[in-house]
Amino acid sequence: MLFDCNSRTLTALELKSTQGSLTYWRQDFEEDDKKNTYMIKKNQIQGLQRWSKYVMNCGFVINFRNKSNRTFFVMIDDFLEYTNTLNKKSINIEDVMKMNPVEIENKILRTNYRYNIDKFLEQIRL
Repeated sequence: MLFDCNSRTLTALELKSTQGSLTYWRQDFEEDDKKNTYMIKKNQIQGLQRWSKYVMNCGFVINFRNKSNRTFFVMIDDFLEYTNTLNKKSINIEDVMKMNPVEIENKILRTNYRYNIDKFLEQIRL
């Protein structure tokens, strides 16, 4: 949960980090006889869907851990609309770029990154 004091809005987030791609749950991927493990789980997707009825901004913050350390926010509706058209069970940075993402600026300090949350909140305000 992230509260923006300036606009007095609440944002519901699921934070994900990967070096390459993220597997995600979808109803038609389930197999009754097999235990499935997804990086983006069923309850996370359904929870964000439920919250989106009450909270203005709901979605995933996806961090791609590589040299550029790019981080994006994707609204749950954009995520679902795009992934429902895919024939694969995972998404990568190229897929995320097609989901109308908001890039969250960051810079490296010594070993950790600092994220520009103020700019991010300004970008997602409606």
